Amino acid sequence: MPKKIRAFTFPEMLISITLAALLFTLVNGISYSVSDYSARLIEMSSSARKLEFCVELFRKELGELRRETGNPSFDFLGGEGMLSYATSRLELIARSEIPSGFLRVEWMHDPEKKTLERIVTPVVTDLRLAGKSTRTTLLTNVDKVEFSVFDEKKWFPLTGSLAPIQTAIAVDINIQFVREESPIFGAVFNTAFLLPK
Repeated sequence: MPKKIRAFTFPEMLISITLAALLFTLVNGISYSVSDYSARLIEMSSSARKLEFCVELFRKELGELRRETGNPSFDFLGGEGMLSYATSRLELIARSEIPSGFLRVEWMHDPEKKTLERIVTPVVTDLRLAGKSTRTTLLTNVDKVEFSVFDEKKWFPLTGSLAPIQTAIAVDINIQFVREESPIFGAVFNTAFLLPK
């Protein structure tokens, strides 16, 4: 008697192909989610490093703040989303374009572009601003930036256009990010620095 060849039936084949397709779809979905999550973590880490660099640069420049009574080139100025000061610190970002010496540094929030920008202009020896300014975007996805100053008694938020600040002993910076694009957990970063005497 000839041997009977055993094979799968049509319904068994359909069930196995369907299960294989579901398994493939599930594995593909998981790997896509993991790669998407990984890309978001890398972007968040990069933004967090930019924030850390920005804050450290701000702290170091304020540590070498230069104020000189009666000389407007060395006024400490503040306004809504803006802070401007003279520093003796060497330029780090545009060092090939900016000569050494005193610098006028301005931190400005651009609400339309949602950026925090830094503008550096050299102060020449006859104590006036001169030379080429460089503008650098340090942070993106910034909803709002608020600067406040402490005068030994109370914190005052800086509002309006740039105006001289006379009695500040500390500066506070509050950065509010677009919630979905924040480089930190939560959308608000806040820190304060003492000014040199």
